[in-house]
Amino acid sequence: MLLKASVTVIGKDRQNYTDTYGTSKYLYVVNISQDNGKIVDTLHVSEEQFGMMEPGKECILEMVSKNGRNGLYLRTTAVYPVK
Repeated sequence: MLLKASVTVIGKDRQNYTDTYGTSKYLYVVNISQDNGKIVDTLHVSEEQFGMMEPGKECILEMVSKNGRNGLYLRTTAVYPVK
């Protein structure tokens, strides 16, 4: 299923972690809200998408729902500013 949402970026953070093979990697996390701050969620995005999202700004997210080993999740496929 393809989803499109207009969100406001509240904040963002880059977190360092070590994967199961011992490789150091970064996780890009963005906190978002909708409807004047009433709905708040945390998204994991790619490094490129992370760079396009600025705190306090509104943007459009395109996502697809996927089935993973831990159940259903949303994968962000595109980020662009509200015109």
